Amino acid sequence: MRVRLRVGGGLEAMAATGRIQVDYRGLRVGEYPAACYAQARQLFVTDPDLAPLLLYAAGLSGRNPETLTEGR
Repeated sequence: MRVRLRVGGGLEAMAATGRIQVDYRGLRVGEYPAACYAQARQLFVTDPDLAPLLLYAAGLSGRNPETLTEGR
């Protein structure tokens, strides 16, 4: 339960500030980028999320997915 509250509080702080907050304790220096990216994926839209979102938007709007990327 405490882990969930800590994670929830961290996500709330990230949502308020727009900055990724990672607890680096216990991680090797080479693991920092992966930990930062994993934390960001919990709240923010990242590159791997874009393709499924475009397909969903195309299905809802009835438009071709290629025309959605043009922004018109």
